[in-house]
Amino acid sequence: MDLTDPQARGKSRDTRFIDRVFSECERQQILNCSEPDFLLWSLWAGKETGYKAICKANADVTAAPRRYEVRLNTPEKIVKENRSFMSGVVETPYDPVFIRIFAGNDYIHCIGIAGRSGAIDSVIRGVQKIKKTQGGAIRYSPDAASVRVRELAKRRISSHLKQDIEDIDILRLKGPHGLGPPIVSIKGNKVLVNISLSHDGNFVSYAFLS
Repeated sequence: MDLTDPQARGKSRDTRFIDRVFSECERQQILNCSEPDFLLWSLWAGKETGYKAICKANADVTAAPRRYEVRLNTPEKIVKENRSFMSGVVETPYDPVFIRIFAGNDYIHCIGIAGRSGAIDSVIRGVQKIKKTQGGAIRYSPDAASVRVRELAKRRISSHLKQDIEDIDILRLKGPHGLGPPIVSIKGNKVLVNISLSHDGNFVSYAFLS
């Protein structure tokens, strides 16, 4: 999540958006937080992560954000102390998803694991800011950003698995509901790497567990 996006600023004042997306408990946390925009987008990132983690095994699951309630560990204390990450859990229509949210000065990156709280410590992640031209325009289109994040993830997978990067592909196969989640293959064979890719504004990010 790119916090520098003009549309991200002041969103905590949009009561219609808050009422549509967040539970009453989440709403009260946002309204009572000293940094309401930061907390709002942290909760939003948690909801997105919860949905992405669950839909891999349940393609027909609803994406309605209010069905994914996020409970963060003492969010107000974390905001005040300016810590770099916070943990929590997302209640979903299926299994709970354990999450960890990493915050930079201008981004939020959330990772999550369904049903296994301890496994989150083994997740490998990365975030990179997209460079801009001298005129300030973003260099990459959304399609090019998708290519860029795949390049970054493949490089890290190559290092982690000690495989030639040229043998690694990250694909999305077509299913009954459109393109499925990304999968990793080596020399054309699917491998047991649970991967998530994302790009928003000026940032691309990946997370995987093997």
